[in-house]
Amino acid sequence: MTTHNVTNINVNGWSVVFNVPNTLCWIRIVLMFVSIRYFGQQKYLLFAIFHTVSGFLDSFDGILARSLNQKSLLGEYFEYILDKYAHFIMYACIGLLYQSYIVYFFFEIALELWTTMFDSHIRAISRTDKSWLHGPTFLSTTCSVSIYHSPNLRLLNWYGPDIFHTVLVLRYILINDNKKNLTRYIQRYISLDTVYLIMKCVLIFTGFFAILRTSITSCFLFDNLYRLEPLSDSFTWDPGQPLFLSRYIESGQIDQARNLSRVNLQPDYSYPSYSGYLTVNKTLQSNLFFWFFPAQSGNASAPVVVWLQGGPGASSLFGLFAEQGPIMVDKEKKLHPSATTWNMKYHLLYIDQPVGTGYSFTKSEDGYVTNEDEVARDLYSMLTQFFQIYYEYAASPFYVTGESYGGKYVPAIVYKIHVENPQAKIKINLKGMAIGDGLIDPYNQWDYGPVMYQFGLIDERQLEFVNLQTALARNAIRLQQYALAYDLFGNLFDEFYSNSTGLNDVYNYLLTQSPEAFGYYVPWVTASENRLKIHVGNLTYNDGGRVQKGLSNDVMQTIVGKVAVIVNNYKVLIYNGLLDVIIASSVTMNWVDKLQWQHADEFRSAERKVWKVKDTDTEVAGYLKQYNSFFVAWVRNAGHMVPADQPRAAFDLIDRFVSA
Repeated sequence: MTTHNVTNINVNGWSVVFNVPNTLCWIRIVLMFVSIRYFGQQKYLLFAIFHTVSGFLDSFDGILARSLNQKSLLGEYFEYILDKYAHFIMYACIGLLYQSYIVYFFFEIALELWTTMFDSHIRAISRTDKSWLHGPTFLSTTCSVSIYHSPNLRLLNWYGPDIFHTVLVLRYILINDNKKNLTRYIQRYISLDTVYLIMKCVLIFTGFFAILRTSITSCFLFDNLYRLEPLSDSFTWDPGQPLFLSRYIESGQIDQARNLSRVNLQPDYSYPSYSGYLTVNKTLQSNLFFWFFPAQSGNASAPVVVWLQGGPGASSLFGLFAEQGPIMVDKEKKLHPSATTWNMKYHLLYIDQPVGTGYSFTKSEDGYVTNEDEVARDLYSMLTQFFQIYYEYAASPFYVTGESYGGKYVPAIVYKIHVENPQAKIKINLKGMAIGDGLIDPYNQWDYGPVMYQFGLIDERQLEFVNLQTALARNAIRLQQYALAYDLFGNLFDEFYSNSTGLNDVYNYLLTQSPEAFGYYVPWVTASENRLKIHVGNLTYNDGGRVQKGLSNDVMQTIVGKVAVIVNNYKVLIYNGLLDVIIASSVTMNWVDKLQWQHADEFRSAERKVWKVKDTDTEVAGYLKQYNSFFVAWVRNAGHMVPADQPRAAFDLIDRFVSA
């Protein structure tokens, strides 16, 4: 069981020695294969890291020592212990930690003891005969490259396993380089596929190439044993496991929950954020996903602003990436900071809700909500847990905002907080709500004939048809046939509108199709490496179809009664984009003008004012009307998604409202 000196190259006093594997090396290769094949590479990585670090320490010590004409700078016995007994101790410890490894490590320990006996013999010889440096040696239990400047000065002795494990560790770092610092640094100068090729070439070059079958085995191990395929765009990252935080609250591990939930998007985005799941029903395994962005200003006492997307079933990640959030994704799936974001001044909390929306889910059919009270129940459970983890924000002013079908969600949760707060252990510092282009009172908002006609989208004959559909839908609502009214609504916009106008975008009548950029974020949030960052694992990113089905009997019901209670007690902002069709400003005013609250008459007689973001602006942002704590705004050059169409105006509007 000896290694064989393949070649000894001498140039001007420099010597390079290549050794090829002996029988012992083949045994270790088989054991490595068995270990990783049946026990997994992540645990084996502990061995790889230790082997690599100890090997480099040993080599570094040797280089310094020989430069000073000593055997070991740290002492010969330390070097001996580092080289042998440290491995022995490591094998024993990991064998105890991972019992499934115990057989493998018994083999490794036996091999170490076997080579130690020969090692002692060779060390005794080396004290009197330096020729062993250029001959066969039992110390080299596998292929290696040794570089000498003289028989006593070895500058490098890199064994096959050291190379193998170095490559493995580097590869593992690249795969799990969450900050992307190392990966991006490498990519500035060379592609990752090229790095992979260099790794493989180095591995083959350092001795394995000496025998063809060994080279083939090396490539097999590199490509299949460690499964280190090229790092290309098609590479599948391990998305990790979903992060469920409620268990940490129950066990009092609040700091651990905070630390685990931290999202690191550097270098693309430098500010911290937090994401994960909060369980809202243990029995049904219902979990809501959230992503929280503390204010970029660093002001911990700044208001907390919740954003709820509509749908029903639309992910709030749309609002995050396409509307008012601090990050955006471009066509190339690259992440960038947003130029204008509410996060500059406010803490933003995005929640995928109800369950079945975006990354939120339930394991039971009974977990899907069927009405706004159930929506509010789950949201309230989530929020009270949220403020236990991120407790420093619990006293901050709290606002709930949303758009579209969020016009139902937002009043539902605000009313729930209003009712629960007096006796709640965890009180939420509720200040108000803001709703953009929201569905709130379907009966009064179903008035699309005049809207389409005045926009010039239909003629008189088509107006008669739309008015007929309006009468049928309103009658269905009066009879509490809400599902029928919802079907009529769907037929009007899914079929009639597109067939009559040739337009497929009901959110902005100036557009034929929805902007392509609205969908750029989806490939990013569903990519494995980003799933890992935001702690969703391999869970499905839902399209909301099941949510729509569950709420089909709720969509056409009004929530205006709860809005009246809210506007009497808190600040309320209702705003509309003037280019919206599906929730046009005129249909919004239909319910606003009928709203019964304590200052209804004063509001109706209040003056509507021209609004500019800055007084020096030449462009008018829109119009504002206010009385007491009730605000209504009309936003020019904006459709259904106001913050997306007019981000500067939307930020100014929310800032005026919160600061009022």
